[in-house]
Amino acid sequence: MAANTNGDLDSKLAVEEYVKKTKHWTAGSYRIELNRREKNFLVFWVVNKEDEKSIVPGGGKSFEVHVDSTNHHVLDEFHFQ
Repeated sequence: MAANTNGDLDSKLAVEEYVKKTKHWTAGSYRIELNRREKNFLVFWVVNKEDEKSIVPGGGKSFEVHVDSTNHHVLDEFHFQ
């Protein structure tokens, strides 16, 4: 699911800033996917490129973030199992 509205784009930019500040990852080392919309937030997957090369699914560095769809702040971070 692509980020297709200005609000989605603002939320994606908030995720980029969050990753930069909390993980210190370079822009080319990960990708961000809009996974789904919930009631008051957007769910993004932050996929580390190293995890994509792994033959074992789950774990790794990748994670999911929930972003408030109104003020574009990251609410929670969840790691994949």
